[in-house]
Amino acid sequence: MLTTTGLIYVGGLTAITFVSRIWAKYKLERRAINESSLPLFDLVQLEIAMTPQPGDDPSILAEIRETLTHLNRRAFELDIWTLDEQLVTYHQRLPDPLRPTMHRAMLRLIQSQDRWLQLVGAKTSASLGLCDNLPAIELLLGRSVEISGEPETHRFQVAIEASVSKLR
Repeated sequence: MLTTTGLIYVGGLTAITFVSRIWAKYKLERRAINESSLPLFDLVQLEIAMTPQPGDDPSILAEIRETLTHLNRRAFELDIWTLDEQLVTYHQRLPDPLRPTMHRAMLRLIQSQDRWLQLVGAKTSASLGLCDNLPAIELLLGRSVEISGEPETHRFQVAIEASVSKLR
């Protein structure tokens, strides 16, 4: 039979396990919320790439910049992988004289120092068939030869290789 002291110890141990499970669940939820609010890429790199050059239409660059800024959260990572489809649709709606601005913007994204921006530029260039951007994409492929164990890095390399093969 359990005595009063035994019941106190059993109750205390039960309470400790219950509270520790609640605390662990809380910490996991907080970690997920924090990770989803982390940025994917550096906004400074985006601003550098989207700075209007002579002959560029600032409104097109602003539209692309706003779209990328909106998706700059870990929570939208899957949307970044398919952003090229949206940019191709946007490109098709542009009048012919304004399309070179978008072509130059994709080249500047490829030449940026951030791999997420490089990914968007390379996939969009491949989808648009911009063969002028092929040397820059091949240079990217040469830089990312070392594959770490991260599946994300491998997926990035596969996407760049697919872009190169689509343009050849």
